[in-house]
Amino acid sequence: MNSPRQNEAPKTTSRPASQGVSLSVVLVLTFVVQIFAAVSITGYLSFRNGQKAVKTLAARLQREVSDRVTLHLDYYLATPSHVNEINLSAYQLGILNLQKQSSLQHYFYQQMQIFDQLSYINFGSERGEFIGIGRQDNGTLYLEVITLAQPERYYRYSLDQAGDKHQMIATEKYNFREDEWYSKAVIAGKPTWSNIYQWQDIPEI
Repeated sequence: MNSPRQNEAPKTTSRPASQGVSLSVVLVLTFVVQIFAAVSITGYLSFRNGQKAVKTLAARLQREVSDRVTLHLDYYLATPSHVNEINLSAYQLGILNLQKQSSLQHYFYQQMQIFDQLSYINFGSERGEFIGIGRQDNGTLYLEVITLAQPERYYRYSLDQAGDKHQMIATEKYNFREDEWYSKAVIAGKPTWSNIYQWQDIPEI
């Protein structure tokens, strides 16, 4: 007798797993790389152009500041020489009397109002007389004077609106002939610049 035939399970063959990458992933990665490269290059170029623009702007600003400082200094340093020339002409024409301090006082007072960038204007004689008009930080003017009656001692006065003495505010011993503004001009025999120095009574100047 034949033995009953056993049902055999059908044989199945497994399909090997795919080792490739899907097309959608490839496309996405391609676009991402392209976008990243484009953004990186754009950012780099923008950074370099920005650096150049900043350097160009900084150089231009430096030139402008330098030109303005030079212009201001030229004007500032030219004013004292201009005032000296005016005063010399006034003296030669007989308008300015160097022997009369009251005349010099009002003359200098008017000049200080006209040339508001000046901080001080003065005159010292060989005999020891001195008169000067100065400007305080708040813009008000004051008078400093040395007379032959009290040589080498100056008196400082506040001034009223007409340029007349109002009130004495300080007094101190002072021999102006030892200062460079006077001694150097005497040696040179003409207007000249002194070295930079501080005033004893007003060190901040």
